[in-house]
Amino acid sequence: DRYSAFLRMIREWHNLKAFKRAGKGHDCDGLKSICEGECAVMCPACPQPGKNLPEGWDNAPTSTRWLYALFIAIDANFRLKRKSVSSDDHDPSLLAGSAYFVEEHQYKTYLAEHIAVPQERSTCISHSAVNMADMKSSRGLVATGVGTVDCARHEMKLTHGVGDLQKGEKYVNMDYLVFSMITGSNVLDFNLSYDIACQWHKKIWNRLDSMPPNLWFDREKKHLRFFVPKFHLNAHVPTCQTRFSFNYSKGVGRTDGEASERGWANINQVATSTKEMGPGSRRDTLDDNFSDWNWKKVTMLGRTLLHKLKDAVICAKSHDEELTDLERAIEEVHLIAWKSEVEAWEEDSSQLNPFESRVTCEHHILNVSHPRPDFIRAMTQTAYSLAYFVQGIVCLRKSQIPFQHPKGMSTLICRQQCRWQPESEILRLVATCNWG
Repeated sequence: DRYSAFLRMIREWHNLKAFKRAGKGHDCDGLKSICEGECAVMCPACPQPGKNLPEGWDNAPTSTRWLYALFIAIDANFRLKRKSVSSDDHDPSLLAGSAYFVEEHQYKTYLAEHIAVPQERSTCISHSAVNMADMKSSRGLVATGVGTVDCARHEMKLTHGVGDLQKGEKYVNMDYLVFSMITGSNVLDFNLSYDIACQWHKKIWNRLDSMPPNLWFDREKKHLRFFVPKFHLNAHVPTCQTRFSFNYSKGVGRTDGEASERGWANINQVATSTKEMGPGSRRDTLDDNFSDWNWKKVTMLGRTLLHKLKDAVICAKSHDEELTDLERAIEEVHLIAWKSEVEAWEEDSSQLNPFESRVTCEHHILNVSHPRPDFIRAMTQTAYSLAYFVQGIVCLRKSQIPFQHPKGMSTLICRQQCRWQPESEILRLVATCNWG
């Protein structure tokens, strides 16, 4: 039976090809010269100091610093399990941390020292990744899945940002993977997207102090911003939906932060095979598949970016027109106040958040007397538009008389108010307003 020998040959061939592609085929020091992550296929569109950034980028003013930020998406995949088969002594990894998986010995040593540390429970909604991290079934499994760090803009796996999860998506695992990736990059600004970022970012600097010294970095130089991916954001409490939203943050474009999710469908196809493999074979196989995914992305990058650029030009024009239309409908005093609040909050997030609704429905516009006469607060843009929208529909339903919009009311809102809705939908909309 030569099947086992054939599988070993395949692993060795994949390993040699990886070293060759990394430019190590004629290195005088041989494999000893290979550093962590050096055999990975890099994202050419992400900022890489010394390769695609201009001189003096690290001294750029605040107004342009966002251009050199790295967007990373953090997630876990629980389909990529591994049964309790073989061991690292009998089946070591040939790449040994030189691609996407972190170096296993250091990783396991750190986990052995901190795996018993209890994890704080979520103060947001009941995040399963937070509250159920210790409850994940691991019977017969050595790894319940993998945690990964991806490029959030171009959907590629990042170097030394992948590692096994022993029992759920615990902070101790994800911290190691994220900090390993950050310390391996010379970029100074990072935008981190994680579906539980609202909880995970708490006490993150305290947890950094407990990391191995090789994962420490100067937190004064490297700046981290935390976001929740757009698809996951609506499941969070209202405060998180404004504080951790890409939509309300400066310098992030139209990033959705869901890059990791789109890559799982590709890698899940090998989950059945890798589940039965030994530790080294599995890591090398997944590393090889991650390189294949990244390479395909690189070959399509020109076409993909051109398509996105064309869409961006069209959408930017449309959004600019709608914004101009909306601003004409707002009194100058409110517009100036809102702009100053937004700019102050963008500079310092501890300031009053202008995107958190302070009045969810305008009682004066709807002719509803407020139970507290001293209740005087600024109106948000959403509340302003919603109030006129509700009033217009109520007038149309009750009297069939065309609703007269205030002077300067935007055509965008007018079009919304002219759309008929079932009466049940109107009642639902009005019922959601906070009257007290």
